[in-house]
Amino acid sequence: MTPAIQPQVIAKVYNRRTQLLCPPEILERLKELLRYHPPNYRFMPLYKEGIYDENGTFVRVWDGYINCIHRGTVATGLFLDKHPEIERMFPLLVDDRRTLPTFREISIDGARPFQLEAVSAMQAASNTGGLIVSATGSGKTLIAGMYFKRLVGTACFVVDELSLLAQSKDALEKFLGERVGIVGKSLFEPKRITCATIQTLHRHRNNAHFKRWMRSLEVIIIDEVHVAINKRNIDVVRMVKPKAVFGLTATLELQKEHIYFPVVALTGPVIYRYSITKGVEQGYLSEGVACCVEYRDRLQGIAPCYTATVREKGVTKSVVIAAGSPAAEYRYRIVLNKERNDCIEALVRAGLEHKRKIVLLLEQKAHIRVLAKRLHDVPHAIASGSVDTEDRRKAMRLMDAGKLDLIIASRVFGKGVDVAAVDMIVDGTALTSRNNSIQRYGRGVRLQQGKNGLLYFDIQDSGNLFQDAAYNRRAALHTVATATLDCVWRRNASKIIQRALQALSRID
Repeated sequence: MTPAIQPQVIAKVYNRRTQLLCPPEILERLKELLRYHPPNYRFMPLYKEGIYDENGTFVRVWDGYINCIHRGTVATGLFLDKHPEIERMFPLLVDDRRTLPTFREISIDGARPFQLEAVSAMQAASNTGGLIVSATGSGKTLIAGMYFKRLVGTACFVVDELSLLAQSKDALEKFLGERVGIVGKSLFEPKRITCATIQTLHRHRNNAHFKRWMRSLEVIIIDEVHVAINKRNIDVVRMVKPKAVFGLTATLELQKEHIYFPVVALTGPVIYRYSITKGVEQGYLSEGVACCVEYRDRLQGIAPCYTATVREKGVTKSVVIAAGSPAAEYRYRIVLNKERNDCIEALVRAGLEHKRKIVLLLEQKAHIRVLAKRLHDVPHAIASGSVDTEDRRKAMRLMDAGKLDLIIASRVFGKGVDVAAVDMIVDGTALTSRNNSIQRYGRGVRLQQGKNGLLYFDIQDSGNLFQDAAYNRRAALHTVATATLDCVWRRNASKIIQRALQALSRID
């Protein structure tokens, strides 16, 4: 008879934290598995500090790693995802002490099959949580509502933007048929299900009233978790200690360690995926053509210096932005580049001639002002952080109702904004993130009666500092668009639009 193998690691698994009981030498090896380098760690002052030992070897104060094991415990979501690797390293005994919230077994009329699959996955994982990676336009807020409808206890739906606070509250109230609380915008009115901004939760986390309410929560769902991987969310979740934390996102670069470790520790592993491609195949999302419009930069020399106004610690002051710096280059080659802005303006006007409902995406307020002035003769609305939340929501409602053809928007449009009527997007941001590019494309694939697919135009810079960013976006768009086109800007906006429309018409 073979004797039982004695475990070298005992893991006591609770809903949020897992206690690792093992000898110190094994704990050190586990720390090597559960650690990561933050971005740009080599340039951090603490990494550069150190002393020379008696052998002349430089010993750093900090080795550049962030350790995920604290006082012998690790986030349960991270432990669950790394469990197979740990078990291959050492004999492991798991003592699972997690508890589930209580659910009602009710049917949900009108739900799409994939939404019910997502809700079932969430219920099964409600003793820890996890990530729902579902395409923009697939109804992630509705999925949260279905989960809340079955949940007996209390929960909080956390957003990162005031416009999303009111939008999410309205959508959840309509679906649940009950009053949904609100915490944010100077209001503290919690209910069984509450919508809150993470800024408000973090700001008031030590307030006695907030503490009592937050500690009564069984579940937290974090919307757009790809923009919520920060200390605020981690601090709030750590204080609340809910039974489960879920993250909703359309895309997440989990192959990058500095993203994988914090987000899986915060929520848990991926428990459900639903892609834009699958949504299009099943008829729940609109087809789309992504047209990469190459703009060949002909500006000479380096970008000149300029003076900018910044606000630090409540004080406004002027600073000089150095010539040739990335900020100066962006202003010179993107914001104030006449030829590039000619391209953007011409594409927008050509799209309007074809009766498209257009969102023009720009990064900086100055760039929005430049294009708004160029398009002053076209009825449009501005959707940026400097515009009142209700005005932004009004603009979206007008476009959905067919009464507005153009919205000029900033990155705020990449955070859960719901405008089903959009059938053309022009991205003039020159930003590098693949995730953001997929998010922006996804804003245009919601279905609406009479909508004839999406035309997505990305201004691809070449011959300047922003060329690599264009490559990143192009690669991302190839993974989500139904069809892709490559064009070169030669003052030929009408031809580019026609090519995109022809490609859209060829899609079955």
